[in-house]
Amino acid sequence: MVLYLTMDEMNDVQARIIQLKQRGWTLAAIAGELDVTPNAVEKWQAGDRHPNSAKAIFALLDQLAKQKRIPKKRRYAKNSHQL
Repeated sequence: MVLYLTMDEMNDVQARIIQLKQRGWTLAAIAGELDVTPNAVEKWQAGDRHPNSAKAIFALLDQLAKQKRIPKKRRYAKNSHQL
């Protein structure tokens, strides 16, 4: 099944990602919330790729924009038990 996106739908996704970044969200944080790779979000923002379901992604991005709490960068602690 081939999904065709209108330019408005794609522009909405791009605009929402830019708005989130202006509020302090990182591509990694957005990707983590959407359960996709940061590379995918970067390509959506650039317009190089399109999400499988732009309407669903836009709805999720809209929910993220309403969140008052923005996730901080995840820091992974080094395992102190390494040999």
